[in-house]
Amino acid sequence: TLRLLTSQQFDRASSLICSLEAMRRREPELLGGREFRIGLWVGSDASPNKRDKAEEKRRAYVDRNEGLNPFPVRKCPWCGSSFEDDRRASYVRQRRTKKLLFVCSNPECGYSKGDGLPLDVVDEEIYQNPPSLLVGTIDKFAMLPYRHEAFALFGIDNGRRGRPPKLIIQDELHLISGPLGSMAGHYETLVSALCERTDDSSKILPKVVASTATVSRAKEQCNQLYACGEDNVFQFPPSGIDYDDSFFSYEDKEARGRRYAGLFIPTLNAASANIRLYADLLWEPATWNDVTDEQKDPYWTIVGYYGTTRELGQAVTWMGGDIPERLHEHKMRAERVGDKSVRYINVAKELTGRKDADEVRKGLDSLTISYPSTKTVDLCFATNMISVGLDVGRLGLMVVEGQPKTTAEYIQASSRVGRGKAKGIVFVVYSATKPRDRSHYENFAMYHSGFYQNVEPSSVTSFCRQVRDRALFGTLIGIYRSVDEEDSGAFRSPEERAFSLAAETILSRIEKVDPHELAGAKQDIEAIRAIWQESDYERWFELKPDNFDLLTPLMHPSGNKTSDAWSGGTFDVPTSMRSVDAQCKLRIVGSYGDYYEREAECNA
Repeated sequence: TLRLLTSQQFDRASSLICSLEAMRRREPELLGGREFRIGLWVGSDASPNKRDKAEEKRRAYVDRNEGLNPFPVRKCPWCGSSFEDDRRASYVRQRRTKKLLFVCSNPECGYSKGDGLPLDVVDEEIYQNPPSLLVGTIDKFAMLPYRHEAFALFGIDNGRRGRPPKLIIQDELHLISGPLGSMAGHYETLVSALCERTDDSSKILPKVVASTATVSRAKEQCNQLYACGEDNVFQFPPSGIDYDDSFFSYEDKEARGRRYAGLFIPTLNAASANIRLYADLLWEPATWNDVTDEQKDPYWTIVGYYGTTRELGQAVTWMGGDIPERLHEHKMRAERVGDKSVRYINVAKELTGRKDADEVRKGLDSLTISYPSTKTVDLCFATNMISVGLDVGRLGLMVVEGQPKTTAEYIQASSRVGRGKAKGIVFVVYSATKPRDRSHYENFAMYHSGFYQNVEPSSVTSFCRQVRDRALFGTLIGIYRSVDEEDSGAFRSPEERAFSLAAETILSRIEKVDPHELAGAKQDIEAIRAIWQESDYERWFELKPDNFDLLTPLMHPSGNKTSDAWSGGTFDVPTSMRSVDAQCKLRIVGSYGDYYEREAECNA
């Protein structure tokens, strides 16, 4: 779901794949001759999608020492050696195939020779040789209609179907809701069609395992996403006889938990209240002279959680002025009573989507540094980027600015602290100007004593009118190209058999999931058929934002400009599921200065 979590999962799974490959090399007769490999299938911001682009970035980083590390592999998953020690030996381009290789520079490592580690992060290499395990984001589903070569991941070659994926694991299922969930559910129609095989007149689909937390009415959500039927959704582990003991897990009432404290200060504005709170929380551990560094460590780093980047941007300015000034006041008061305690903000971090992937990775790594190191993070401001994927056991203190929009987000975010041995403490600063915050403060104890029962059900409407307008053609053309046996990448007019199969696949799924939308979907598909047959299209798509080819494409990315030379209306197909809302673009057509100059010339 998220690029941050995806990168972490890739790191963890890489060690597993390296172990399997090491076993296979020792026992090839038992485990076969095909190499175990893992691939990372994400956007170009996290990893290069083309070999030429990968080589360009490799040369810039390795040969010219320019910019940040463009590759998600920073150390050997087998022996732990850092790739930064010897970049030239670690990031290698194979001359014969022009493939990017990751080779461990440690001569004692089992992956320091030959083709190195069994890792693929470039899309073109993944399509050419699909790996055993593929880790990716659902954003890539939107690119399937554009990337005919990506069908190789599903065992499809020019309409001929081989062995498909056997297992699909969807992590963080509770995040697949709202507009993103509706788009994902629509494109799951395409993914399911690519994975489907027929054996003895029965359909065979891969098993789907979804991992989720803080979710309500999961069966309805799963049916909307995967059209599996609510009766076919099985929860693991099952509930058991006692609510607090399911055999696989039980509630430990003696263990250290997490404590919540709510602050509502109507006599101070929000900025002043937050600045004073951060300063007090930073100063307090510095006065603990009778405890060990290990006991101080969980509360030395403060994580500030913000719902929007606008609020976080204001808070970042406090790091350089207001909070250090308050800490200086604490120091001056302590000196007057003979206390030599002192506290500074030496290391401050920001974890948001505005940061590059390399900066985010380094920020996460720095959060693991324990006190009393001089590199220990004092203050870290973050958005919901950390609500999943941040698993640092030493963190024990968090400040939440305002009540998050949903209970699920609140639980997920606040559970980032207190995950280790130390008890976690969460301070929630409620705004005096927001009625919702005031209501939560007034019902603080009752709400927190059972806030899991307040988790909102996920909203997924995969085939409503608004989603069909954005995603229906992309799903239809993706299925069409997968069943068209004569499609070798060259454009051709609509083939009736392939179009009918694609339409039937989509309508069959809508009938299972949301029958009320069936009639509308039929009309939309017939309208698409009529436009395609009547228009004079000459190629499949146009992905470049400018420098258009003159040949009219069938589809182009949503929101991009079109060429006046194209005949007929091309179809808008999104390339991502993130920006699913409509966008408005502004264009400057003139200025008042030009108007007055022209008027003066006319008067003269």
